Amino acid sequence: MELLWNDLSVLRLIHRSTEQVEVAGSIPPPGGCRAAELLDCSAEVEISNCKTETGKLNFEGRLCITIAAADETGDTFAFVGEIPFSHCTENADFAAGMLSNALPAVAVLDMRLAADGAAAFSANVNIDFIVTSA
Repeated sequence: MELLWNDLSVLRLIHRSTEQVEVAGSIPPPGGCRAAELLDCSAEVEISNCKTETGKLNFEGRLCITIAAADETGDTFAFVGEIPFSHCTENADFAAGMLSNALPAVAVLDMRLAADGAAAFSANVNIDFIVTSA
């Protein structure tokens, strides 16, 4: 009887976790509009880059916010803003070239009207990620 050995190429789970990132800023209304009241808002988040380096995992993404507002006369208008963000998580097991995947979700979005008529916001983004061997 002859035994044949083959190396199997199987990904090994290195780390799986969730990170929470706070993204804050303000979005000015378009043109000469000035918001007197914020009526509604929604947000979407995407990760554009998720890359491992020695000892860390870097995320880059953007938060897209859609805002409905009313001016002093009651006329309504909507506007959209995109805010880039980045985050880094450290782990001694991470090595350059490892495979990584991230799934973001907006957990909390808080909007308020700033004194200059812009929409000031604070958002918490949960990023579920997995790192596997290459």
